[in-house]
Amino acid sequence: MKEKGNFLKILRLFHCSEDGFSFLELMVVLTILGSLAGLATLGIVRFIGGATEEVRAVEEHQVQRGAVVYLASGNTISEPFTVTPSDQGVLDPYLMGNLKNSWVIDVDGNVTYAGSRGESGERRK
Repeated sequence: MKEKGNFLKILRLFHCSEDGFSFLELMVVLTILGSLAGLATLGIVRFIGGATEEVRAVEEHQVQRGAVVYLASGNTISEPFTVTPSDQGVLDPYLMGNLKNSWVIDVDGNVTYAGSRGESGERRK
């Protein structure tokens, strides 16, 4: 029975009056809510970042396929050119949908990420 008395003393430390919550209780709740919000934000940012990379990989595959079909149709590429979301150039008939990124196609039909703000990527095989 003594344990029940100790428990009630501890409860009284946290809840000083019947009017509302104590400052300590509010701080504990706010700390927990802040931690949960931070974890949720990190998860959402990772999800969006992963989706962006996935879009880039799918788009790279589509542009690569378009370049291969263009070359297989008897056409040649005399110098590297850039395919952008606003100007798909000679690959326009071979691409489905709109691009989100810019790509450089070399004379062999290899595709390299050109980025939208001066970024560049390595060629993937």
